[in-house]
Amino acid sequence: MAKKVIRIDTYIGGWGYSKGLLRYDLEGTQDEGVVIEISSLGGSLYDALDMHNQLAQHGNAEVVITGPSASAATIIALGAKKVSIIENAFWLIHKVMSVVDNWGQFNEEELDKLIQDLQTLRTENQKFDQVIARIYQKKTGLTMDEILNIMKKDTWMTAEEAKTLGFIDEILEPDKKYNYRSDRFVAMVRGADLPELPADDQPKNNGLFNKINDMKQFDSLNRLLEVEELHSSDEGSYLNIEQLNTINAALANAEKQEGLNSQLKSELQAAVTDRDAIKDLGQENVEIIARLNSEIEQQNTTMQSLNSGIAELERNYDALNTIVNSISASVDSIDESVASAGTLPEKVAAIQLLLSKAPGAPIAGNLDDKDKQAKTKNGVDWALINALPHNQEADKIR
Repeated sequence: MAKKVIRIDTYIGGWGYSKGLLRYDLEGTQDEGVVIEISSLGGSLYDALDMHNQLAQHGNAEVVITGPSASAATIIALGAKKVSIIENAFWLIHKVMSVVDNWGQFNEEELDKLIQDLQTLRTENQKFDQVIARIYQKKTGLTMDEILNIMKKDTWMTAEEAKTLGFIDEILEPDKKYNYRSDRFVAMVRGADLPELPADDQPKNNGLFNKINDMKQFDSLNRLLEVEELHSSDEGSYLNIEQLNTINAALANAEKQEGLNSQLKSELQAAVTDRDAIKDLGQENVEIIARLNSEIEQQNTTMQSLNSGIAELERNYDALNTIVNSISASVDSIDESVASAGTLPEKVAAIQLLLSKAPGAPIAGNLDDKDKQAKTKNGVDWALINALPHNQEADKIR
């Protein structure tokens, strides 16, 4: 079974060939595939994006550009797995255009509102340009700058130019050439606000799509934007919103760094001032340090002498302690009551008690015969002892 052929040769959108009509025509063509012949000057961007996605999701669609195709038609075409172009057809991409139909007289507030609305519309168009440029970039492998520069130039490409830049996979030779500069087609081109088709004798490469870029390059800016090179036209170089944000962030960071550098410079100057002040006091500090070292040395000598005296005291203490321990042992050996006494006063009291109980012994060499005869069998003259005055007093107390 032959592949189904769908022809899109009119305005793209609600009153031409719409996204709904394409969805209807694609039904049942996934297995066999489908060929879509396009010769359209474009139309609704909203329909074109939806139709592009339909072809991408279909996965088995081929597009053949059979005549001059521009704008929304090129967006649809790049949704196919393969895009071919007839040798004498043309291809055009451009930046998004919006209708601005404000007319009349405006006061200050109304003008402000109009300006705000136009700025909003401009921002929206920039977003659409980015989306479309990514579709072209994915197909061609060109950089975003290169794609946006081509879109900005808004110029017809020949089949060969379109293939050279990567928009087209294959150029087909038609059975006969068609004169697209007929009055009817020229009127259609002008009615769509598209540039005039090139004349037959116009050089095929007019220099607009050369990949050679003669713009002066700024290496630091290219590195910042992560691009190999920037492109320009007579109007200047185009930067998209992402690149402008990158530059703005870099400038903000540079301003912040400049502030930090100024602060560091002030701190460095303060440090130099402090260093010079310390340098002026250097000699005085040396003298002070020398004096302090002398005093520390004297203190060390005194400390060594004190340590020697302490060592001598410790030796004397040990010797004295030995004597005390010896005396304590001798005292404890007097009697068990003395040994069991806990403190020195208690030991003295125990000894006094023992002495009070012990009988007196006659002094050797002072006893006569009478004294010896008066002694009892245990050698104590108790009558004499008891008759002593202090013993008499003690007996009364008892």
